[in-house]
Amino acid sequence: MRYSTVEERPYLFSLNYALSLFAGVLGSLLGGILPEIIKKSGTSLTDAYRITLLAFAGLVLVAIIPYLSIDERQKPLNARELKINSKTNWPIIIKLFVPTFLVGLGAGLSIPFINLYFRERFSLQSGMIGTYFAINQGLMITGLLLSPPLAQRFGKISVVIGSQLLSVPFLIAMGVTYYLPLAVVSFLIRATLMNMAQPLVTN
Repeated sequence: MRYSTVEERPYLFSLNYALSLFAGVLGSLLGGILPEIIKKSGTSLTDAYRITLLAFAGLVLVAIIPYLSIDERQKPLNARELKINSKTNWPIIIKLFVPTFLVGLGAGLSIPFINLYFRERFSLQSGMIGTYFAINQGLMITGLLLSPPLAQRFGKISVVIGSQLLSVPFLIAMGVTYYLPLAVVSFLIRATLMNMAQPLVTN
């Protein structure tokens, strides 16, 4: 953000999200397969999930190493500090805060339970659920890379609002259907549309 231009930022943020999701594709595949592999060794399913979570927690801790190597002592040119005080334009801050809060609230009420949704409603095993999540993240990478050129053509706000509104019918379809192919397609399209604009929101 500090060292990039306005024109570069949508592409940089999108690439950052895309790389993160690419790692997530590998994580989803491993997260679905690893418990089943561990279970074959005679471990209970609960312990297999526990071992998997501990393994991934270890990988997250390893990420501390490159973060600690970042040097922020040099202050970039034209850097400005954000000061919030009585003269701050609070109406604009609230307008920026409320949509993000509502979207985050909706995501918190639904997204963490999607794996349970597939498991309980359709009796899918963790390997298949992990595969769906991997495909989902692969499609989200495509959406993320498409968002900057779409933003250049239609504007950032239009792409953010349009993509997120279009995702809502697919979330509703997931809630009402008991037909697995429709549920999977709705899951994939909803996630792609909802997440493709996240770099633009951050930007």
